[in-house]
Amino acid sequence: MKKIIDCIVLMAMCILSAVCLAACASDGGNRAAPYPDADTTVPVTDVGASTEGATDAENETSLRIDELYVFEEQVRSESAAKQTYYQFEENGLGSYHYYYDKVGPMNVASYTIKFRYEIMNDFQLVCFFDSVTYDDAHTGSKSDVSEWSEVLVYSDNYLLGEGNSGTLGYIAASYLEKIPNFGTGETNS
Repeated sequence: MKKIIDCIVLMAMCILSAVCLAACASDGGNRAAPYPDADTTVPVTDVGASTEGATDAENETSLRIDELYVFEEQVRSESAAKQTYYQFEENGLGSYHYYYDKVGPMNVASYTIKFRYEIMNDFQLVCFFDSVTYDDAHTGSKSDVSEWSEVLVYSDNYLLGEGNSGTLGYIAASYLEKIPNFGTGETNS
């Protein structure tokens, strides 16, 4: 029952986040996306969702394939190696790159989990661990992540997942050009 309630809360947060991001978006920005070649989207129907009895209009949400969905607190990091992100492939495989260094250079966590995913419905997918690779930057201990799994709420431009400290948001890299002031540290006066 808790999982169902968590999924409903994640869906509501996704809708709220999308509305907030749309309200904050500025068309005046001319900043290029950090990953300009990643704008391929694949409709849900192309990656395994059951669409029995559904029309094309009901299946407009797409998961962006081969694009990085970057953790919202790291969208302006200087390189993808220092970002936490999800990336999905058409064949039902994907990767989750985790990067954390706020404790200092002696305790950097940097690794990539390869996973298999399945679209559950028009706004949720589930990911299951397949393998892990620790990056050269990783200086912390190597814990067992073989039971890693995630249920994500997704839209064209956003992913929501649940972390140890609450809901975590991930923004599609190509969407950043539509919200050029997000994550820049600038304030309006």
